[in-house]
Amino acid sequence: MSKKIIAYCGFEAKSRDGYVKWDRAYLEMTDAQRLEFLTDVINELVGEHRFLMRVVNNLKTASKGLGLPQ
Repeated sequence: MSKKIIAYCGFEAKSRDGYVKWDRAYLEMTDAQRLEFLTDVINELVGEHRFLMRVVNNLKTASKGLGLPQ
């Protein structure tokens, strides 16, 4: 059974500091459950980050090879 966890992410306009605010489902988890959940989410984000880095780097390499502007 899956459960939806909602997080509100944003940044403070003046300081530009990021933040995350969690909904009740997350806050009702035990510390061990939150740790496991966050580890899974971080791993998903790292995978997405690596994928996008490869895409961006490949585009830069391709544009250099074709003599296109950066």
